[in-house]
Amino acid sequence: MHYLLYTDGAYYPDHERSAISYVMINARTKREERRLSQTVKGETSGRAEIKAIISAVYALPSDADSCTIISDSRYALDACSRKAIRYHNGDLFVLFDKIVEARGLSVTYQWVRAHNGNFYNELCDALCKQAIDEYISNNNKNESV
Repeated sequence: MHYLLYTDGAYYPDHERSAISYVMINARTKREERRLSQTVKGETSGRAEIKAIISAVYALPSDADSCTIISDSRYALDACSRKAIRYHNGDLFVLFDKIVEARGLSVTYQWVRAHNGNFYNELCDALCKQAIDEYISNNNKNESV
């Protein structure tokens, strides 16, 4: 079964947090299967983009034999596909490669322009913003107690 994995990651330096998100689409049925958004401490936007991809690939159902990773991050796509030399974030690429190999996945990569009206790319961006907003809201509540 083939899946489309829309992913996004962002770094919010004012809060020293990153957010990652993905939306998983079954390519045959065109139905959304899963979505995730969460924050992680620190990181960079590049690491957040890669962690979003890793999270999506890891979450693929057992019937997955192939996927297309769709992102607005040329860096993450080029490095995951090995079109670019992996100078940084080697720990994440080792993990990505292990998951892909262990699952026997055939992976293709597709770049989309950010903030250009692609529904699922915009949704992933909104999910990242939602995750950081929830983190800020919860953090502010904890500080006022």
